[in-house]
Amino acid sequence: MESVVLERNFSELGKLQKEMLLQYAVKMKNQSAAFQMRRVQDGKEQTETETVAGLAFHEAKQIIHFLYENAVPMENWKDVLHELVCLVWQV
Repeated sequence: MESVVLERNFSELGKLQKEMLLQYAVKMKNQSAAFQMRRVQDGKEQTETETVAGLAFHEAKQIIHFLYENAVPMENWKDVLHELVCLVWQV
C-alpha cells in the first residue's frame, strides 16, 4: 500500500501561537485516496478523514504535499482538498 505521512510542529509563541502538531497523511486503497489530517494541541487529539476516488498516487502525493507545505489548518483542509482535486481533474 502506497502512503505518505508528513508532520509539521509549531512552537509555543506566547499569545501569538500555541504549541501544536499537524499531521497530513494519504494512503492509497484500491482506486481511492484516503486523506487524513490530525491535530494535537493542549493534550487533545482531533482526526478527520476524507476519501477521494479516482486519483492516482502521484496526484494524491502532490495534494498532501501542498496541504503540508502551506500549513493548511484543520478548519479548512477539506475545502482546500476539494478545490485541489477539482484542479487535478481539470488537467
